[in-house]
Amino acid sequence: MADQSEVPRAARTLVEYITDPTTVLPDPMSTVEAADRSAAIHNSAEGPTVGSSVSPYFGDSAGQPFFAVSVSKGLTLRLPGRFVDQRDIDDYLVDNSELFTDPRSVLGTWYDEETDTTLVDVSYLIHGRRTAEHLARRFDQIAIYSLHGGVPDEDRPIGTGGTGEVPEDPSWPPYQSRLPSLRRARNVLFDKQES
Repeated sequence: MADQSEVPRAARTLVEYITDPTTVLPDPMSTVEAADRSAAIHNSAEGPTVGSSVSPYFGDSAGQPFFAVSVSKGLTLRLPGRFVDQRDIDDYLVDNSELFTDPRSVLGTWYDEETDTTLVDVSYLIHGRRTAEHLARRFDQIAIYSLHGGVPDEDRPIGTGGTGEVPEDPSWPPYQSRLPSLRRARNVLFDKQES
């Protein structure tokens, strides 16, 4: 008789992947699809903050209970103007594909009105604000970005005092080793230690 074991179910969101250890990661979308989604979200954004956070596994991360933080230095792509071209984002994804294997990774875009520049970078979704702020300060990031859509005063960038100009320190660990370990368990996102 054939094995009747269940095929693991792919998680639909990062929250589901983290909190349900029986799920597996879905297949990542192609770089072209991720770039198309990112450009569409970024270019149609309105309001005081223009940007996007697109996961290669789960798509648009807006409204999720996470903070986006970059831990990379020297990888930020700076594009002139407010609007982005999908081809530039696709090139960035291809050039940095090894950094998008972590389930918490997102392609982040952010328009800096002051300099009329759009920044493109790999960011990671972190549940705890303190952890995200600590990482941002350690790696000289200007801000973290709260993706908590619908929570008053939460869906915005949160300054962390960095300049974004400090060069990569050779003593820093490789990018993938800069993040806390990914714990997967029911209710793990609601640990008081992660706040």
